[in-house]
Amino acid sequence: MKKIKEDLLGSIIGGVILLIGLKFINLIPCSWLQTGIKIGLFYIVIDIVCLLWKLYKFKKISKSELINDKIE
Repeated sequence: MKKIKEDLLGSIIGGVILLIGLKFINLIPCSWLQTGIKIGLFYIVIDIVCLLWKLYKFKKISKSELINDKIE
């Protein structure tokens, strides 16, 4: 779970940096760099959603295990 949280934090920081780059995208003269920022941001958003889903499932499984331990 700690690894998932660290990966999520890294992805969020990377996403914020690319979001700042997207804000100033008209100031960047290289078209390949503009495209890289857009694609990178899209990839990071998908990565964040996947990591949040893993975290949700992990917490859900942990919670159900706690409930099952209390019943037994």
